[in-house]
Amino acid sequence: MWKYVYTTFAEGRHQDVHFKLLHRITVSKHYVSTRFKGGHKFKGMNVACKTCRGTIETNEHIFFDCKNAKAIWTFVYPTVQKIMYPDRFKIPSLILGDFPQKTPFKKINMCLSLLQVAIHAIWENRNYILFEQKHRDKALTIGEGVIYGTFCTILKRKFNEFRPNGLNKFRELYCHTPEVCEVLGNDQIRVHML
Repeated sequence: MWKYVYTTFAEGRHQDVHFKLLHRITVSKHYVSTRFKGGHKFKGMNVACKTCRGTIETNEHIFFDCKNAKAIWTFVYPTVQKIMYPDRFKIPSLILGDFPQKTPFKKINMCLSLLQVAIHAIWENRNYILFEQKHRDKALTIGEGVIYGTFCTILKRKFNEFRPNGLNKFRELYCHTPEVCEVLGNDQIRVHML
């Protein structure tokens, strides 16, 4: 799995959050309260998720069980489903690198890139709500827009790197799922989030 984390075409900040999630070094409230008990600063710290109220904020909760995370996965899932068609999968398994056998590397790369953008958006939303005292619904709207905008920007940057002479290679690497990404003529790209 580790070989895939930094070979995707997502930005470094997206890859870093994925790497930290895999190594369990993203800092949740529960992590802080259990690791630094001796510090008076954390005595009586509220470890509840600010979005779900009452649920302990662990890494698993932040990225998979929180209402915020579930909404983002619901937004991303149809696109991942198109990329992975006809294979069956579960999002946490893909994040851990457990892809169906014989999945081509280009599909793994495309899928993990989108998942890394989503993981980063979940982390950013959590921090937005936690530290800036913002409303959850506004954060989710921003999260979905950020996922779509970031994924489009990344693919457009790759498209421009391959233009004008390498469009066939771009199509081979990134347009294997036309419902997600397609080249229009020689100078435009269309990215669909389903």
